[in-house]
Amino acid sequence: MTPFSDSSYRTTRLPISYWADPLRLINQAFRDEGYDSDRFETYTSQTFFPVLAGASELRDLGKAVAYCLDLPESFVSDGAQIALRFPGEKKGLDPHVDGIPSEGNGVVPGEPFKCDAIIGLYLSPVTVDSGPLVLWQGSHKEIAKFIKERGRKLLAQGVLPDLDETSSTVIEGGAGHAFAYHPQTVHGTLPNRSLGIRYAVYWRFYDPQQQSS
Repeated sequence: MTPFSDSSYRTTRLPISYWADPLRLINQAFRDEGYDSDRFETYTSQTFFPVLAGASELRDLGKAVAYCLDLPESFVSDGAQIALRFPGEKKGLDPHVDGIPSEGNGVVPGEPFKCDAIIGLYLSPVTVDSGPLVLWQGSHKEIAKFIKERGRKLLAQGVLPDLDETSSTVIEGGAGHAFAYHPQTVHGTLPNRSLGIRYAVYWRFYDPQQQSS
């Protein structure tokens, strides 16, 4: 059961005291480890610095963000996704739905997608030019109908139902801007045309009791 009905998403703002230490942790990993450029596309589809996915600083931050966004207290997350977007990337918007296996995203065919809500937090100021998230409001209803009528295989092939372009919303915000959205919401990311890296962290929360029933 997701905490969303008619609305695809909700937002809030967290003060720097919540996310300063996690940001320092990510920057320290950048400084000390860097990343394997040959795996750049995999990191973009999954997470940068996988060793930090279960770090206590990011786990606690996820819980705080979930609380501020009024997610049910029973919800848990298996780890964080560090999502960086670099200046000059050529990758386009790529509208998609999470949990559908595709090349490089790490989703295993046949395994259940444990997610009742996706939450995100910007750790840097994000405008339309610096790689913001784009959501298609209400698209979770269209996706549910599409899956019921045509199955999930077409989604894995990149086929989506016809979407109303006017329903797309660019999620801009300062550092500390947090948001949650329905896991079947169609979304994508605009290219980063700014001069700096866009920092964001995502968590996929689920209700373990609902998932096991």
